[in-house]
Amino acid sequence: MIKKIFALSLSAAVALSAMSCGDPEDLVTEDAKAGGLVVPVDDELSYVTGATIDVAVVPTVGIKQVKYYKTFSMDGEVSAEVLAGTVDVAADDDVVSYTADYASLKNGIAGLPDTDAGLVVGDFWSFRVVAVLEDGREVQSAVIKAIVDNPYSGDYETEGTIVRETSPGVYATNEYTDEKALSTIDGNTCQTFGALGWFNNPTIFFNLTVNEDNTVTIEAAPDAGVAITPTPGKTSTYDPEAKVFTLYYQYANASGLTRVITETVTRVE
Repeated sequence: MIKKIFALSLSAAVALSAMSCGDPEDLVTEDAKAGGLVVPVDDELSYVTGATIDVAVVPTVGIKQVKYYKTFSMDGEVSAEVLAGTVDVAADDDVVSYTADYASLKNGIAGLPDTDAGLVVGDFWSFRVVAVLEDGREVQSAVIKAIVDNPYSGDYETEGTIVRETSPGVYATNEYTDEKALSTIDGNTCQTFGALGWFNNPTIFFNLTVNEDNTVTIEAAPDAGVAITPTPGKTSTYDPEAKVFTLYYQYANASGLTRVITETVTRVE
């Protein structure tokens, strides 16, 4: 009798195990045949003042529409979720996207400022992306963030001139081209390297702040290896139309010899 009970229990366990292993595989196979997934082109976007964003996804087969639901997170609180928009998917669409300016992003969300100038760096929209299948089923497929960023951060190309004091009172002038990345500190301040391509010294970095009149304040960055200061008698500026910085700064090396730098820094789109 004990042997029969054990045999029955073992058979039941094997059957249950087979069902447990088979069910997820069957569901995956069914979903794979039906489609339903979308893949974000980028799962984290930057939103800057005056810009539009494209919340883009790559659809798989069997999808007729993509829905975008949005929330906004600020000061540690999350807004109520609302439908941001829908995009129909054609059979030959490789990528579909929801494109929005600030008016569209703001629509339906309480508490946002009237203009995007009032946004705080680091706050963000979350888009919950739902794929609508041909048979009407809806499948949540992705979450994409759009983070409020500094409008000046990004990649730039630099053309510069450096006047080096090679020995006390003796100077040499060199021209150079470089790539420069500006990283966000706050709403109008970025940090970047000084003539990195020339010196190959990553400790030479500084902060630049764009003022309301588009003049630029240059300050030494905390913990930088050298103290970069503005060049006396020169005013650094930013051209918002061309997205170009003209920068004048200097520092002294460990031997007390000066390096005076003039740079034209152009945004790479």
